[in-house]
Amino acid sequence: MTYDKQCFYLLLWPQYATDRLGYRANPVETEEKLKMPMFDCDVCGNIRTGYRPLFLPVTNIDLLLRLAAPRLQHDEWWALARDLHAYLNLPQNEQIQPGDVLGTPTYEISRTVYSDCVMLVPETFVKDRVAEAMSTAGLTGYNLFKPGFVAGRRYKGPLDELSLLHIHGRAWRKGTQKIVQCERCQRTKRTLVSPEIDVDRWDGADVFTIDGIESIIGLSQKAYRVFVENQVTNVLLLEITPSTPLNPFVL
Repeated sequence: MTYDKQCFYLLLWPQYATDRLGYRANPVETEEKLKMPMFDCDVCGNIRTGYRPLFLPVTNIDLLLRLAAPRLQHDEWWALARDLHAYLNLPQNEQIQPGDVLGTPTYEISRTVYSDCVMLVPETFVKDRVAEAMSTAGLTGYNLFKPGFVAGRRYKGPLDELSLLHIHGRAWRKGTQKIVQCERCQRTKRTLVSPEIDVDRWDGADVFTIDGIESIIGLSQKAYRVFVENQVTNVLLLEITPSTPLNPFVL
């Protein structure tokens, strides 16, 4: 089999005949997760939320109590963001965002995991054999993170066979731009023009998110080969072409 190194692929979950089959293939649910609250913008009325896996530890009691609120008003949220930014000693150009995941999340495994990959959008878990294949191949753009797992009532199996794929590779599609729609809350909108990856806006990683959206995962030709040759199950690998839908989740 020959490969073109300029081809890119989407890493999606398969189409399941029923919801029950989808649940069986992905038997992981969120048990506990520390997240930056969403907030109400007092100008545009938008409710800002999101998802970004930081997994940075927070032990300060005052911050933990404030993070427990699911939703804050604009000024309260920004005060918490400033305090948290200082506490975590983040770089000046890296801002706290609504939905940032902090600490070590915990997930429940409800039944035996038969799949090599488990999808809990926007998160992807891989079994140890997939993690080893990716590492052996020298794939870039990701880290493997071991979150906490607890067993569901019917599950008696291992709790250490899954790792969370923490992706830091980045790419943008051709013509995509982020436009600020509200200066107060910094709400943005993406202008989607083409499904194809802009090579000049790809950081060269083998595993990457697309347009800054954590749930849209792209693979290089090298990463695609690793998934195919290792017959990784419970994934749909779709080549990105000019006819690929701008929203891959409508497939």
